[in-house]
Amino acid sequence: MKPKAKTIQERFGFADPELTTPSHDAIMLWLKANLPDILEVKLKELKPRADVAKLQERAESFKRKVIEYHQRKVDQGREYLLEKKAEGEDSTDAFGHGLRVKRQANIEKEFEECIASTRLGVPLDVPAMKSLVIGKQIFEYPIDNHKGFLMGFADLYVEAVDYDYGLAGVRDDCYHARDLEIVVSPTGYELMFEVKTKIPSLGEVLRQVRMYESASRRTYQVKFFIVSPDSRFRSVIEEQGIGFVECPLL
Repeated sequence: MKPKAKTIQERFGFADPELTTPSHDAIMLWLKANLPDILEVKLKELKPRADVAKLQERAESFKRKVIEYHQRKVDQGREYLLEKKAEGEDSTDAFGHGLRVKRQANIEKEFEECIASTRLGVPLDVPAMKSLVIGKQIFEYPIDNHKGFLMGFADLYVEAVDYDYGLAGVRDDCYHARDLEIVVSPTGYELMFEVKTKIPSLGEVLRQVRMYESASRRTYQVKFFIVSPDSRFRSVIEEQGIGFVECPLL
């Protein structure tokens, strides 16, 4: 009598006979041993690193906008005083004239402080980059559909946090650039690896991963990878948004 399928994956005909083979075990151990190097490459492919030179250019562009904003306020205030003078209000309304002059003096002072604090032409400091952090690593990770049904098992589940540069302190109002800085920002990932000693059927592999994806509603960015020495279908797999790690034939 044929054994009853234990997972939805098996009900759909995706039994994994490779699981008990020495080659499958060897690839899983190779994957774990080389995981830091693999993630350094694959996470950069998922999210290309920020160009620090371009961040500096964006910062300089914002600084110029801040200075232009304050320069406009100064120019508008000066024009307003000239208009009032032409209308004779500086002599007929001494109190109002005094307030206008005082307000303009404050605007001029803000402009001087803006020039000093904005440091136009001075590159922002670049903090030291943090290293990739690899957290949990779980072999044969169960994937369920949150309704009590076991969909299958990921050969390896990994949690990781990667870091990249970003630009902080850009304001919509362009009032000041005091908070402008280059920062190191974290991105969290959940990664699931499916080991295949060979890929006899592209469609079967894609359908298996799609089934897993439908059940994976996580907080972090979830990314699935096929790990195999059989790279014949690599381009198609990657075109479908699934990562591919080529391993040696073990």
